[in-house]
Amino acid sequence: MSDRTVQSSPVALPRLASSIDVAAVVLLALVGAILFSLSLGLPVAARAVIAVPLLLFVPGYAVVAALYPAAHRENGTAVDSPTAVERGALAVGLSLFVVPLVGVAVDAVWSLTLVPVLDTVAAVTIAAGVIALVRRERLPAGERFEVTTPLRRALAGTTERPKTQVFLIVAVLLSVAAVGAGGVVATDDSGQGVTEFYLTTEGPDGEQVMATGETIGNESVHELVVESPARPGANYTVVARTGIATDRGLVEERTLGRTSLTLGDGGTGTATYELDLERGDRPLELTYLLYEGEPPAEPSRENAVRWLRVRIG
Repeated sequence: MSDRTVQSSPVALPRLASSIDVAAVVLLALVGAILFSLSLGLPVAARAVIAVPLLLFVPGYAVVAALYPAAHRENGTAVDSPTAVERGALAVGLSLFVVPLVGVAVDAVWSLTLVPVLDTVAAVTIAAGVIALVRRERLPAGERFEVTTPLRRALAGTTERPKTQVFLIVAVLLSVAAVGAGGVVATDDSGQGVTEFYLTTEGPDGEQVMATGETIGNESVHELVVESPARPGANYTVVARTGIATDRGLVEERTLGRTSLTLGDGGTGTATYELDLERGDRPLELTYLLYEGEPPAEPSRENAVRWLRVRIG
């Protein structure tokens, strides 16, 4: 009697079930971005628990799913799909690559704060998730990556390839880096808690909504919002500066004024500004610099806790 190894073919799942992992990361990104955008005053620990996976796993997983829609095969071709463990390691690694690029892009058009970064990361995740769903749909049902396939192999005691151990070690190391980065999300530069600084303008219904563009109109009324849930009662100063935008940077910079504010019981404070600047044909740029307590003698973006930059349209 000859010995033969019998391998059962993977059971195809319904289309929705086979892509439940992609749907989950897209949903997590969307819900997380909405929660932070609504400014619910979440505790610092809760914000860190939500933000860390959104920044350090979710976008990378969506990108991996888009790059590798097929399931791993032991007798794979020259270009093989990664195993489940390798996907986890790649997800963390790609997230650590994608998120800094998003931060650079956000900083180029807005202030580098958590809310716009999470919103942009969510957009990247959703786009990658859609691509992943389309690419999986084009594959035969038996060749698509399914989250249950590695589970079945693990329960059956299938031995992973030796190089998987290397990826597992990399995944552990990257996870340690993720925990360290979580501390950065949970605390600001001074260790006093996350400080959000953003601009709101009047919406169509007359209520204040977060400004999403980089240009505001002259003679407009807008509010600056400071949020630091861990520091109710903290005192801040906002320094408003303006200058003429040129190809060489800002020229003729001057300080418009300073505004002091104290955070309320919920850790939120606001300052209202009414613009009426003599602009003419010159492109003006308005910068708001945020400081804890009193500002230094020479305020600048380099010494501010947070800063916002907008164009006067």
